[in-house]
Amino acid sequence: MKWRRLRLVVASPLHVGAKQPLTELDYAVSGNIAHILSPNAWIEWLSEQHVLEAFAAAQLQGQSPQQFLAQALAGARPPWKNLSHYSLTIMHGSPRGPVRPFVRDPWHRPYLPGSTLKGALRTALLAYWTLANPQAVETTIRELLPAAKHPAQVVAPLEERIYRDHTPAPLPGAMPKPLQELKVRDSEPLPMEAVALYPVEVWLLRPDGSRYQRAQIWAECLVPGTVISTAVALDGPGLDETVLYEAITRWGHHHWSQEAAWTRRLPRQDEAADTLRAFYEASPPAQPLRLGWGSGWAALGLGSLLSPETRQPFRSSRLSGIGSPQFPRSRRVAIGEGGSGWPLGWLQLELPS
Repeated sequence: MKWRRLRLVVASPLHVGAKQPLTELDYAVSGNIAHILSPNAWIEWLSEQHVLEAFAAAQLQGQSPQQFLAQALAGARPPWKNLSHYSLTIMHGSPRGPVRPFVRDPWHRPYLPGSTLKGALRTALLAYWTLANPQAVETTIRELLPAAKHPAQVVAPLEERIYRDHTPAPLPGAMPKPLQELKVRDSEPLPMEAVALYPVEVWLLRPDGSRYQRAQIWAECLVPGTVISTAVALDGPGLDETVLYEAITRWGHHHWSQEAAWTRRLPRQDEAADTLRAFYEASPPAQPLRLGWGSGWAALGLGSLLSPETRQPFRSSRLSGIGSPQFPRSRRVAIGEGGSGWPLGWLQLELPS
């Protein structure tokens, strides 16, 4: 197996989430910094301040560490570095409620899981072949659907069929799980300061073109400019660096143009909308790839390439269709410094020579 180094540069805030969200009991805010508390160190410090029992009572009443400090220890300056697993710069506003943490290793160092990147690369390859022959892919999906107990069960045989029949150079035989032969390693650990805390808004458009916010979620994200190092192995026949580069380029540029068209419908003289629109008005990276939470159904599946009738059954599957006539129905937008709007999950991919 031949491994090739892969270099990714974060172009917009990127979130890949851990399983459990952080609650307000897990962090405290000091200025524009959020401190993710170490329970043992925090309890020891409270005991030294002779307020541990008072804090336990405050927790039963639903008070956060921040609220307790303000009421019981006004003016105190906790040694946050010693009390925290790590600390995060808050990019805008002040966090409240749950926080989606970035995936980290046992030493709390952030990293990009190989499975996350592999999923994005598989989608890019499938989209690349679908763009080359969309009608054939739709026909294949309709052929496979009747035998599937659940629409998601169409995905694996669809990958095999596309891989065998719809590649530019048809292969003599299909491998059992062709695109699963794509191997991607977890990235090297990233610097702690590569992650910041962003409020993420869910935007929907009204028929008149105005937008409204459905929800706000706080998420730890890699900041633009972060460099990620990992490795990939392409073992399947017909899979090589040229095919992978072409797939990422064509699919990434296609998806970028779709998102740019959506931002042109956003209202003017709105800081977040204006900066989001400006992001897409710039030229896309040479090999743009989008992944992670918040990048949306259109980025993670084939839904935008299929007709509404074909994608309808795949609401919960990898093909990512929905019943709404709008596809996708909403977008998640990270809010950065000065109220600027950012799409989530864009990367520039490079294969070093």
